[in-house]
Amino acid sequence: MARTANLEAVAAKRREILRATQRLVLRKGYEQMSIQDILDEVQISSGAFHHYFDSRGALLAAFVEHIKQETEKPLLLILRDPKLTAIEKLQGFFDTLDHLRMAHKTEVVRLGHV
Repeated sequence: MARTANLEAVAAKRREILRATQRLVLRKGYEQMSIQDILDEVQISSGAFHHYFDSRGALLAAFVEHIKQETEKPLLLILRDPKLTAIEKLQGFFDTLDHLRMAHKTEVVRLGHV
């Protein structure tokens, strides 16, 4: 009988691996970070890692996508708000973008060096 995956648990573990990846990239840099570093950080086996990501490159692609999604969430809330006028959306977009930049300044600078 085939095993059924708990999709919520799978998504939670992927997020945990991505958060560990972010910590490691910020601390060590992408080039110096190894899969073993991630395995140690999350306390999983190589087989478990490959259940979630096919390769280090696939992990990087998912990491970039994760950053994109987290960044665009507050912006999309503004852009999709039917109660706001176009000018309010534009102002809200840039205000939020500036707030995100300032709130995550250290991470942005550190990722820029990576």
